[in-house]
Amino acid sequence: MNGLRSGPTDDGLEVARFLIAHLGQPKILLVGHSWEPALGVFMLKRNPQLFSAFVGTGQLVNMRRNEECNYPRSSCDSRAATTSSR
Repeated sequence: MNGLRSGPTDDGLEVARFLIAHLGQPKILLVGHSWEPALGVFMLKRNPQLFSAFVGTGQLVNMRRNEECNYPRSSCDSRAATTSSR
């Protein structure tokens, strides 16, 4: 690697290393929810020795379906917030 960070995977690994040092533990448990299990897999592949286990919850299986379900609710919430702030 050229010393430049490549994004969320490197950020996550930096946080993991910080926690290991700060907590004085040899490894930490990695937990991810929603899209984070995908990030967790990249972190595990890059540095498996940092983690004692990996738990993924609420994995995103179908991005399009997720957006179709959440967009109407988000739009409604946004309209309600705008209306109540007037």
